[in-house]
Amino acid sequence: MQDHLNFLFEIDELKSVLRKTKLYNGSRFENSAEHSWNLAMGVMLFHEMSNEPIDLNKAIKMALIHDVVEIYSGDVFLYDPGHDNSAEEVEAAHKIFALVPDLPLMEELKALWFEFEERKTSEAKFVKALDRFLPLTQNWKTEGYSWKENGIRYEQVLKANAYMKEGSERLWEQAQVIFDDCRKAGNLLD
Repeated sequence: MQDHLNFLFEIDELKSVLRKTKLYNGSRFENSAEHSWNLAMGVMLFHEMSNEPIDLNKAIKMALIHDVVEIYSGDVFLYDPGHDNSAEEVEAAHKIFALVPDLPLMEELKALWFEFEERKTSEAKFVKALDRFLPLTQNWKTEGYSWKENGIRYEQVLKANAYMKEGSERLWEQAQVIFDDCRKAGNLLD
């Protein structure tokens, strides 16, 4: 029981990792725990938009665990030119999942994290697509806040999110609508 609690206490730190995106109401920056919860809810709501059938339970677990490494590696802004911190994230994954080595669930969660990163299964492709789609909707609702604040342009957003279509053509189509709306409103510059 204590090992389980210690792991729970450790992952609670994800609530302290702030992201560059604001909540939909624009009141404050989102933290990574909130993002993971929102992603899991999104998986439940949009799973039928996956290009391929997915195991919903597996995809929800993947969504909940996908950013847990940020406790140690921090959140890196997608559009940061030097944003590749994959080596740090792999190290962080080994560290976080080693906290309770005798708990069989840890091996499952570790495998799900690596599966998400590799983006080869239908679940990983869909969850990764949705992981990119939701911040777009946040920028849409906050009038392009993080894009404008960081000087992000349309081509950068398009390039960074293009693989979304691997997991969901429907999400990618909706992303195009969002891009167009944001560009017309002046919230995403060319």
